[in-house]
Amino acid sequence: MGEAVGENMVDVGRWQYKEFVQEMTVASIRTNLLTTILSWFSDTALKEIKNKIYKKKTVIFQMKD
Repeated sequence: MGEAVGENMVDVGRWQYKEFVQEMTVASIRTNLLTTILSWFSDTALKEIKNKIYKKKTVIFQMKD
């Protein structure tokens, strides 16, 4: 015995805070990774579309000359 009133509550608060920080860190890393992957796919797709459109325009201009 001899424990001060609320002493265990402080330990529970620390444990919950640690768990919260860990969960937020994992969620942040997951979100950043997903955003990076989606951004890469988007950039790649836009570059491919741009290249296809540019090639078609180049072919049309070559036919006119």
